[in-house]
Amino acid sequence: MENLLRYYAFQIWVANEEWPDDNLYRWRYTGTPDTARAPELDGRWRYAMFGLDQTFGYIDGDYNKQTLQHLLSPDNFDGGLFRSILMREDMKQRFVAILGELMEDVLNYETVREVLEELNTSIENEVGFAIAAGLLDASVSKETIAEFHASTLNFARNRRAYIIESIEALFADEEETPEEND
Repeated sequence: MENLLRYYAFQIWVANEEWPDDNLYRWRYTGTPDTARAPELDGRWRYAMFGLDQTFGYIDGDYNKQTLQHLLSPDNFDGGLFRSILMREDMKQRFVAILGELMEDVLNYETVREVLEELNTSIENEVGFAIAAGLLDASVSKETIAEFHASTLNFARNRRAYIIESIEALFADEEETPEEND
């Protein structure tokens, strides 16, 4: 259950445009359980991340994407399992706690900024070469890449407050929501 809640919390925060309608992958080990070799070999279902190219406000930088609301909508077939899980108060509280942990650790603005800067530095020469050689779409330039990165940082800077507001609105009866520390 922990893996599923963490997976959903991450996907909701990054506002994955291609999820859960597409890019949903779950797996489990079907052989003889062997947790001594690896804890993942216990036969439990797990969710795997992939197809994250349309996240962090892909293109438009919209940090107000209603990923959680979309998932919880009765019209969303793919959200049925999640809606059912959140009917249990302990699971709702655990989901909110996991979301708070992710926002404090992995998905806080400074971490996103540092990782993005590190990635930019590591691919700067390659991208420059690809642009100069005409290997990329004509619309791609160092300027458009810089704009996209600025948009991604704007998303990371503002998504936390939006998620907290969403959690408070959807789970108004909750005693604890992630604190706003900005």
